Amino acid sequence: MLDWIKGLEAAFSVTAMMFAAVALVVSWITRGSKANAVSIAKLEAEHNDLCDRVSDLESAVKNQPTKDDFHKVEMAITEMNGKVATVSTELASVARIAKRLDDFLLNKGGQS
Repeated sequence: MLDWIKGLEAAFSVTAMMFAAVALVVSWITRGSKANAVSIAKLEAEHNDLCDRVSDLESAVKNQPTKDDFHKVEMAITEMNGKVATVSTELASVARIAKRLDDFLLNKGGQS
């Protein structure tokens, strides 16, 4: 019966050595994953930062004037130029009238 116990003891010791070897292999294989976890955390932080920056840029671009807005402004400026030309022509007429009135008054109403 002692031989049976010694055999069982040897089997347990071989099994314990196998578990230890497996644990050693598993820890050796997973040692890189800890370093990778740190790298992944850094990359996730950078990703979140870039997402925030892109969101800020998207909201800034949304508030920028479009091609149609510029076209409307251009058309309004063109319309204003036309109106200013009309007013300028009318002011020239008013200036001529004012000059004639000034000449008339300087000549004391045509009486010398």
